[in-house]
Amino acid sequence: MGRSAWTIIFYAYCVVLAAVILLPTYTDALDYCPKEEDGVMCVREWFGTASGYFATIVAAITITYLYQQNNELKKQTQFTIGDASATLDVVPHHKTDDEIVVRIVNWNRRSLLLRRVEIIGMDCATFVLKAEVDDVLIPDVLSPNFEPPIDVNGWEDRNDKPHVAKLRVFAMDPTGSVRVRDWPAGTRVAVTAQVVGDRHDKKILTGDVMPEG
Repeated sequence: MGRSAWTIIFYAYCVVLAAVILLPTYTDALDYCPKEEDGVMCVREWFGTASGYFATIVAAITITYLYQQNNELKKQTQFTIGDASATLDVVPHHKTDDEIVVRIVNWNRRSLLLRRVEIIGMDCATFVLKAEVDDVLIPDVLSPNFEPPIDVNGWEDRNDKPHVAKLRVFAMDPTGSVRVRDWPAGTRVAVTAQVVGDRHDKKILTGDVMPEG
């Protein structure tokens, strides 16, 4: 186990041990024992019970740690064999506050088909100014519904960088006359995509428009 897990186990043991040692100092230990039972035997039973609790705590910590390690191992294995999921990042455009740049990185060995982009969490209409894959312009992309879908190739050559799609997006208010500049908290971008494979699994990639903090 990692150093942090052993540290937790050590402190848990110290707490239990301190309780066993100090309890008779601040309380009359015999009050917790049957009158007919020898005091030493009673203390031993207390210690045995405390040891059982400590073993339970250690087991719980160990199981939690192993579960976390198993999840990390799965992620590493998926990344190694090319089954990792695509990721989505959203950043404000560096020149204007009424546009955002949506960046989708395909970490999977299979192609990713982008079918729709939408700003959610507020009342607005979504528009696309520009779409690129690996810095190559995709022509005639203005609608948030991509037809045909935008194809982001799978990451087959691990000696090269993964393929990246960039969408330059803005939103109009409900009147359709004013661009949105103030993004309320909780506003997100959702991209509908499909992983090309046996089942063409549908994915919804999401990200916050304005990161918290």
